[in-house]
Amino acid sequence: SRIHNILSSTHDVKTIDSAKGAGQILRRERIDAIFLTPDSFIQLEIELQSKGESCNPNLIKILVADPMEAGEMMILEEAGKIYHWLEAPVSKKELKLAVNLAFKNYRILIEKNRLFNRLNKKALDLLNERKKLSDAFKSLKEANLDSIRVLSEAIEAKDPYTRGHCKRVASISKAIASYVGYSKDMIRNLELGAFLHDIGKIG
Repeated sequence: SRIHNILSSTHDVKTIDSAKGAGQILRRERIDAIFLTPDSFIQLEIELQSKGESCNPNLIKILVADPMEAGEMMILEEAGKIYHWLEAPVSKKELKLAVNLAFKNYRILIEKNRLFNRLNKKALDLLNERKKLSDAFKSLKEANLDSIRVLSEAIEAKDPYTRGHCKRVASISKAIASYVGYSKDMIRNLELGAFLHDIGKIG
């Protein structure tokens, strides 16, 4: 074809005579750009959909169409269904320019996707690190509370008459604080204070 003759000197070009053949090539090989007529574009879409497939979203689709079909082509282009359309017959200069611009934009898109994936990975790594720190802090707080409980038990061991007193004070304090609307952090601090309010008895 004319497009093949113009581009084959600078690009690896394949000419396919059917939508089925194009579908097989797209499944088998990495194709960066494809030139289609409006009819072959529709046939290729039907072929891929019949197999439950779709084109690589980075595939550059350029349609060569009659000027009378300009309205339909512009709708496809604006909807992102195709990269660009050219008015038939296409001049050699126009075709080469369109291809060069397409591949330039393609490289920009690939780099943009690469950077996005890299940033996305870093964001996920940060979220994972944040979760690890949060889990470690939670474990530390639990260990701290356990240490304070041990202290309160040591206090009560010196005075069997008040055994369970610190625990009861903590429980009642938490219930009252919750009822009057204290925050979780304030309730936790109150609980710690309740366990330690008789710390002087340990001396």
